[in-house]
Amino acid sequence: MFSLSRLARLTPRRLLHSLDEADALRTEVDRLRTRVQQLVAAHETTEKTTVRLRDALATFEPIPTAEHVAAAVAAARLEEDPFPHLVIDSLLPPESYDRLVKQMPAAGAAHWKLQDKDPQ
Repeated sequence: MFSLSRLARLTPRRLLHSLDEADALRTEVDRLRTRVQQLVAAHETTEKTTVRLRDALATFEPIPTAEHVAAAVAAARLEEDPFPHLVIDSLLPPESYDRLVKQMPAAGAAHWKLQDKDPQ
């Protein structure tokens, strides 16, 4: 903090420079505050989605699901174009897939919105 006597000794040029620095700092604080709010919102959404997906997965019947997955993988086909890869149709039983889809955030939810990458 500046005392009044120190403030009175500042030249107009130094005072303007100090005010410019204060404005730049205020702008940076505002930017960081916005970024923190974005990160908190993304974390909260991710946490809620994780809980919902975990709950949905807990309702799967392990043996029938495993049998279905094994059959789907066994029936997979190899595609060569545009590069070699497997295509597995209906990996999950339809009811399991439906439960997972219901637990995912909506397409327009903040969870899916691309955030600006901050190099810091």
